[in-house]
Amino acid sequence: MPEHRNMNDSLVAEKIYCVFERNTPPGRASTEGRHNAQHMTIDGNPATAIIKRKLRINEKYIKLG
Repeated sequence: MPEHRNMNDSLVAEKIYCVFERNTPPGRASTEGRHNAQHMTIDGNPATAIIKRKLRINEKYIKLG
């Protein structure tokens, strides 16, 4: 299983499990369309995240071209 340890490495999944010591209050993040998401920064020694459910790709939502 790959480990992402560098700055700006990211995880993309439907469900992510995180273990941390401190976090910032959740804020609102814009996404495509009318949907909104939340963002927060987590701190730990170390803060870890595990993908619990991988991203399912629906072909009708893939932008072609």
